[in-house]
Amino acid sequence: PMLPAAGPAAQAIHGGQDPAAELCLMPQVETVRQVMEALSAREHLTLHDVMELAMRGMHDGLGLNRVVFAMLSPDRQTLSARGIAGSDNDPVFNRFRVALDRPHLFTRLLEKQQAVWINDTNRARFWPLVPADLRSLIRTDAFFAMSVFVRDKPVGLFYADRHTSACQLDEDAYRQFKLLSTNTSGALAHLSGASAI
Repeated sequence: PMLPAAGPAAQAIHGGQDPAAELCLMPQVETVRQVMEALSAREHLTLHDVMELAMRGMHDGLGLNRVVFAMLSPDRQTLSARGIAGSDNDPVFNRFRVALDRPHLFTRLLEKQQAVWINDTNRARFWPLVPADLRSLIRTDAFFAMSVFVRDKPVGLFYADRHTSACQLDEDAYRQFKLLSTNTSGALAHLSGASAI
């Protein structure tokens, strides 16, 4: 279920703009619970199952408008989208890719399993570390990101945002985003052949 954002953004819906960009998704506690249980059980899950569960938990469960799992390339030079939820009408965002050829926020995230929430209190410090091409791609200055490690090796990261300033990220969503990312890492580690991910 979605609720229109309050204020000018909600009025923009009637102006012919993409309505998906102007809607705040309502978190679904039951969906989060089911996804967490499935990831924790780890029974009969494939790589596809794990990633689908994680994306559903973040997008449908936590109400994060856009969610990306970006996988680390074998040469560790790029992060490229392997799974995206919530950006059906955004061909630009669907090309989500981060070059790792120089130090920046995402190279730091891949040093160990850790998370960041870019928000009003830390933007001045962290925003200069976000690659310029990614800033223009995401067109928002508030997001969550967390690296995913399997057996102490980075395999990629989750990125999530609410796409519009009318839909604010919050502490509870960040806490659960980190928990879902951590549980996804655990589930991936239990897959047969996980070392080959």
